[in-house]
Amino acid sequence: MGGKSLMKIYSLLLMGLVASSMLKAEATMEQIDNMIKKIQEKRVSEIEVDFDKVKNAYIVIAPSADKNGTVDLVEPEARVEWSLNAIMGDSAFINGRWYKVGENVEGYELKRVEDEQVELVKDGRSVMLFLFKKQKESKQIKINEGLKDGN
Repeated sequence: MGGKSLMKIYSLLLMGLVASSMLKAEATMEQIDNMIKKIQEKRVSEIEVDFDKVKNAYIVIAPSADKNGTVDLVEPEARVEWSLNAIMGDSAFINGRWYKVGENVEGYELKRVEDEQVELVKDGRSVMLFLFKKQKESKQIKINEGLKDGN
């Protein structure tokens, strides 16, 4: 009989927890509804941007040349994906083509070619590309290999 009364107590406690969590959930739902309403309100920005005309989601804001407190939107530079696959003498195989020192690579000048890296320069900025090193194959050995009779 003691087991049944204990079960009733646990059941009542469980129902109480469920009921209290439901009350909290209703309050939380009301808070969520208020948050959604705030999100849907039109926001006011310090600058006006016509996002339909912006090609890139990442914009750069620069002071206007006329210095009257306005700003200009500047399209960011397209990002170049680099791939250095081979080096031979003063030439490098970059993005599927061979280039020599001094030549233009995607708007950058190939400045230096070394044994395992090259340097590209544009507007005083330097980009270093490195050859991918293939990892040496490692030999796997068994712990008991070479041991006779456990010695």
